[in-house]
Amino acid sequence: MLVRTLAVAVLSGFLFSPLSMAASCTGGGAKPDWVDNPESSSDAYFFAAGVSDKLNAPLSERIAAAKQNALKNLSESIEVSVKNSLILEQSSKNTAGHELTDTSLLSITKTSTSASLRNVEVIATWEDPKTCALWLRARVSQKHVEQGDRKSVV
Repeated sequence: MLVRTLAVAVLSGFLFSPLSMAASCTGGGAKPDWVDNPESSSDAYFFAAGVSDKLNAPLSERIAAAKQNALKNLSESIEVSVKNSLILEQSSKNTAGHELTDTSLLSITKTSTSASLRNVEVIATWEDPKTCALWLRARVSQKHVEQGDRKSVV
């Protein structure tokens, strides 16, 4: 009976160890407002957040993944360009006094994001104590974005 109880205890430790690891993350205190409102802007800055839920990765990898996601979100929030083209092809053929018309319509939509992401600053990080997801907040000044756009046009 004692051996069976020990075996159950050992198996429980193996089976539930991911849960205990998730519960053991340090967390970063109270949830910041920017986690619920990750993409925003002020008169001077564009802000975005990124998250990494790679729980088993080293901290440096988690930070890098969260920063990459923040940069992606930052670039998408700065400028999105959507181009839509309609191509109408129409042909007609006259056979034995009857005109046959063939019409086709092709719609092409192209979406692209462009922004200058020089001088991006990481201004805050937060670890969710419940999920252990690492959040990172980044910002870039509107002045740097505007200067980058002017440089790329010239």
